Amino acid sequence: MNRTKGFIFLTSAAFFFAFSGILPRVLNNYLPPFLSNTIRTFMVCLIILPIVFKRWKSITKQDLPWIVAYTIASSMSFLFFYLSMTQIVVTTGLFIFYSISTIAGYILAKLFLNEKLTMPKIVSLLLSFVGILIIYQNSLVFSGSLFPVYFMVASGFLYGVTNLCIRKIGSNYPVSQLNILYFATGSLISLVLSQIVFREAISGFTPISILFLIIFAIVNLLATISLINGFKNIDAQSGSIILLSEIPFGSIMAFLFFSQIPTIPVLIGGAVILVSQLIPVLVKSR
Repeated sequence: MNRTKGFIFLTSAAFFFAFSGILPRVLNNYLPPFLSNTIRTFMVCLIILPIVFKRWKSITKQDLPWIVAYTIASSMSFLFFYLSMTQIVVTTGLFIFYSISTIAGYILAKLFLNEKLTMPKIVSLLLSFVGILIIYQNSLVFSGSLFPVYFMVASGFLYGVTNLCIRKIGSNYPVSQLNILYFATGSLISLVLSQIVFREAISGFTPISILFLIIFAIVNLLATISLINGFKNIDAQSGSIILLSEIPFGSIMAFLFFSQIPTIPVLIGGAVILVSQLIPVLVKSR
């Protein structure tokens, strides 16, 4: 393992995921959400399919449960995330997602990978939660049905499962193979939701919307490539903290694209999170 390489890849993944959070707001002005996701994930499949055929590696019986868990968890995490975010206050939903995914990352890595919970990791975990609380403390709202909360908890937990599976079997298979499993399943689920469950209209295709779909597909592909390569080179617990850099990256994106000026709590909380993600990497490298 190369921890520095893992840190760079996961930080890059957080950046691309933050960028991915901006693009749906633009696409929603043109295309229904699940139709947009169906096309985007299908585009990614077309891009990587030739590579998959060349590099496909037979799945062993030992790895099969992990492959199935990865495929289901990665796809369902997105589904629960979307279902929750359509009914819950955005800041509350993000607070739940980041908190649960980080906790799940630590616990699952301890249970299934026997990763040690060292003092630097504990300090890093506590600091990351301090940063999250500073950012979201004044915008948490819990009202109405609790189902959106349950959906977001499930999404965060399944995201932790996804990262665990990548750490467990990611080095055994090509990145393209893991990607095709995720994007193909996601495309199928989105298609069912779009045309059978929600009956979205097939409309809104313009040169601009197609351009943004292509950009979104490429950014998503870069995010998952970085994510998989990152967890190949760093432990799951440290990786869970590093991915929290998506929060300050998201604030920067919101400022650049929507002129949303970051508040003082966002700046302070973001700085605390960035410090927390550096601790296990720097201490381990000594």
